[in-house]
Amino acid sequence: IKDLTDRKQPVVTDPRIGRKIDFLVGVEQRMRRDPKGYPRTPQHENDADAATASIRFVCDVNRWEQKASNVAHDGMVSNLGVAWVGIEAGEVVIKSVDVARFFYDPRSIMPDFSDARYCGVHLWMDIEDAVEQWPGKEDVLRGMMDQNAINAFSRADIDQATQWADLEQTRIRVVEFWEKKRGAWEYCFFCGETSLDHGPSPYLNEKGKTEQPYLAWSAYIDEKGDRYGVVRMMKSMQNEINHRRSKFLHMLNVRQVFVRTGM
Repeated sequence: IKDLTDRKQPVVTDPRIGRKIDFLVGVEQRMRRDPKGYPRTPQHENDADAATASIRFVCDVNRWEQKASNVAHDGMVSNLGVAWVGIEAGEVVIKSVDVARFFYDPRSIMPDFSDARYCGVHLWMDIEDAVEQWPGKEDVLRGMMDQNAINAFSRADIDQATQWADLEQTRIRVVEFWEKKRGAWEYCFFCGETSLDHGPSPYLNEKGKTEQPYLAWSAYIDEKGDRYGVVRMMKSMQNEINHRRSKFLHMLNVRQVFVRTGM
């Protein structure tokens, strides 16, 4: 922008990437179909109808249409999209997850993260909410908010992203970590060096094996295993369009004199 301004050349931006992302999200919405269960044998037709009604009820209650579009948008713009599917108060709950808070096994190369050995999220929780969720750890959690603890965790030479406590807003950072050990998934909640809760995964798949509740996807994966979305592929095209339009507008605004020799 500074170079263009110094040359008195207009700064022009034609947001093709945004329009492309909106188009792809619209395609996903138009191609979406209601979930349906199919019977394996004629005797299971009633069971399939019941399963279909149950799944559609869960999707309607959780407003799956909006969350699916959010996850699709995240996967196209950033390097992944994430949803959480679990149980809260006896009900099936679906949530879209902030991709900035999600971490995963960097060795995973499958688009659906089916080969990942671990994953999880980190989040800031109000101290009162954390005490309510883990009452047996109240002393440890409130100790994190002690001024001495804050000084130890937030020294000037430590990046803010690695801090475990926020004195100003009375929050603590809690990490939800899921790991696959010997073919079974286990979970752990911790803050700093303190384990808040841990145990085997309560979720089982159709084969009776434990699963973790995060469902993630990536649009593309390169030869190094790095994940990326549509934006990465369109950056060079966007730069070319912006440069061409800015240069053309500059040429129209600049006075030009054409002289033929001998005239």
